[in-house]
Amino acid sequence: MGLSEAVNTCIRKFITFSGRAPRSEFWYWYLFSIILSMFVNFVVRVFSGSPGLSVFMSFLGFAISVAIMVVNVSVMSRRLHDIGKSGWWQLLGVGTVAVGVGALSIGVPTLLSVIVASSGIIVTFVWTVRRGTAGDNRFGPDPLAPEVDMPADTAFAGE
Repeated sequence: MGLSEAVNTCIRKFITFSGRAPRSEFWYWYLFSIILSMFVNFVVRVFSGSPGLSVFMSFLGFAISVAIMVVNVSVMSRRLHDIGKSGWWQLLGVGTVAVGVGALSIGVPTLLSVIVASSGIIVTFVWTVRRGTAGDNRFGPDPLAPEVDMPADTAFAGE
């Protein structure tokens, strides 16, 4: 799967939290989303000095960011499904960051807070680079499995 196919798939499945996503779909989408976010941020900053366009561009930038975030959550759920994990596991990264920041705010040593905050992100990253489970799993068929076409003369052989 190439960049354009991955981006098209993710946009088509932007609110599909079921099924599986191979590594290529996940990582090409993230590359595209980072580039798009940087471009949108640049455009918003360029037009932020213009009184007539400032509010519109800020709203447009916010709307695009929310759309990217929804697709990110969706493709991450499908990526985790590919390795046999529930999509809810993506909250591990967010949760450990929240705990780490909270610990820092109540006086826990900085190094310990950083370790706690980064631990969930590291685990989630490792999961995203792992190869998916071979064959079907409880979330669906293997997205990398070759398509099996039945020859036309055997399609109705049981009749």
